[in-house]
Amino acid sequence: MAKRKVFEIIDKSARDTYVLTSDTFGNYPDVEPELRKYIFVKAKIKAKEKGGKLIFGEEQILSVGQSINIVTNKFVFQNYRVAEIKPTK
Repeated sequence: MAKRKVFEIIDKSARDTYVLTSDTFGNYPDVEPELRKYIFVKAKIKAKEKGGKLIFGEEQILSVGQSINIVTNKFVFQNYRVAEIKPTK
């Protein structure tokens, strides 16, 4: 059985950011900021249009600002935000 390519990574990059954690009163105690990474992934996703919405797989609605979860054989993309959607020809 041939495999269909429904998700393909075109480009990826990462950028450092820092997070300050406040206490229960909203104060920022004298602590070091925590290093985090923003990870950007540009990908092609095979979706179908149903009722004016783009659907990936059987259940995930693709729209800007929504999160998406995709599992590949090498990585789990969990809670990634959709920043832009561009239809292909």
